[in-house]
Amino acid sequence: MWSIAGSDSGGGAGIQADLATLVDLGVHPCTVISCITAQNSLGVQARQAVEPDMFAAQLDALEADLPPAAIKIGLLGSLGQVQLLVQRLPGWRARWPGLTVVLDPLTASSSGDSLADVELQDGLKQLLPLVDLVTPNTPELEQLTGHRITSTDSARRAAQALLKATGKGVLAKGGHLEDAARSLDQWISAKACWWYQQPRQNTPHSHGTGCTLSTAIAAFCAQNWPLEDAILLANAYLRRALAQAYPTGQGSGTLARPGWPAVADFAQVRLADDPQELGAFPALKAPIGVYPVVADIDLLEALCAAGATTVQLRLKSGEAAVVKAAIERAVAAGQRHGTQVFINDHWQWAIDAGAFGVHLGQDDVAEADLPAIARAGLRLGLSTHGHAELARALRLRPSYLALGHVFATQTKSMPSQPQGLRRLAMYRRQVGDQCPTLAIGGIKHLHFAEVAATGVEGVALVTAVTEAADPVAAWQQLNQHWQEVGR
Repeated sequence: MWSIAGSDSGGGAGIQADLATLVDLGVHPCTVISCITAQNSLGVQARQAVEPDMFAAQLDALEADLPPAAIKIGLLGSLGQVQLLVQRLPGWRARWPGLTVVLDPLTASSSGDSLADVELQDGLKQLLPLVDLVTPNTPELEQLTGHRITSTDSARRAAQALLKATGKGVLAKGGHLEDAARSLDQWISAKACWWYQQPRQNTPHSHGTGCTLSTAIAAFCAQNWPLEDAILLANAYLRRALAQAYPTGQGSGTLARPGWPAVADFAQVRLADDPQELGAFPALKAPIGVYPVVADIDLLEALCAAGATTVQLRLKSGEAAVVKAAIERAVAAGQRHGTQVFINDHWQWAIDAGAFGVHLGQDDVAEADLPAIARAGLRLGLSTHGHAELARALRLRPSYLALGHVFATQTKSMPSQPQGLRRLAMYRRQVGDQCPTLAIGGIKHLHFAEVAATGVEGVALVTAVTEAADPVAAWQQLNQHWQEVGR
């Protein structure tokens, strides 16, 4: 990963902080020095930009031999440096597909020092449309937008204005806002507004927080975490770094480098339009086991009769009358045989039919009336595809969580990458004992032992059941195998 930033002679911020963070998170750091600062724990005494030829030579050297998975851009020393990056970034994106670029628009440090002149501040705006994420603190967001920010609401409006102007996501950091109890970072993108809320860390030792956060975000992106997860992991990393920060010199001290983020340090996560706190949804009545997901109501009835403990009816298309009738038959079959039948997506009709439960995807949560589902006494299952979605889902206190997709699947087009067993185990640890979990996505019987070792309570299967010559017999064999390896 590349870090393009200034040198901090005091060792707490800039390139020095970036190097320490990247090594701590297992990422190989490459550096491009933009300027040299004379500073210590008390502040910045002097700053000098690296000569244009040397700045370009550093970029040339890395381009020729060390292509990046991600780039973090921090303090830039001159308008010429900004303009050179504006010229090169489009070519880098074409050359290295999937490249993530994070811009920490350093114009003012966390301790209040001015780090850029007016011309440079204006020049930074040219970079904004070319990056994936910009991470301003409150003074920087005010300078970039002209908005006065006094609250989380005004910060969100300013970030939305910046998003509208640039088309790029904005992480509006809340550390400078006056709130004695909490710090709220807001990631505003074209798709959603994510909130990451943490208890405020009361420490005088906060030098380099912006550098560390933006570098950690880029580091996690370099390791193929989606941006919402990278922000959550970096936020947790910074929380522990602040908790373990130590004094250096007479002023603001230095952040610790605490290693891989712990679940205990994860922020509370929600989307801005998520419902307020709900009570816990009812618990399951039986273990999940092998959980077939089917679109054939006759097959669902046969599986219920064969003893399946949990089944999902997933109907993505069809005339309303046909779908309603299938849901009613599925509910009746579940009641006859004591099967936990979940209805995918069609929550209104599931309520009308008196279903056992509803399963929703992440995109469906905002559209569904979760309080109505809870009032009707239905169970709730939720799909998740990473740490941030999982944290969001846990706040809603569902009956179970689906974790995936674990392996490549042909069942449907997925926006996320296969998670693999290592991440599945990480997600299972994140859930703890809050609710049952199941793994989903590309799972075959030969995976059962490894999947069970992660601690999940069940597996959801589609084609392994539905495309078998005898789907009911296939489910019986698969369920028996799961019971054997899951003990």
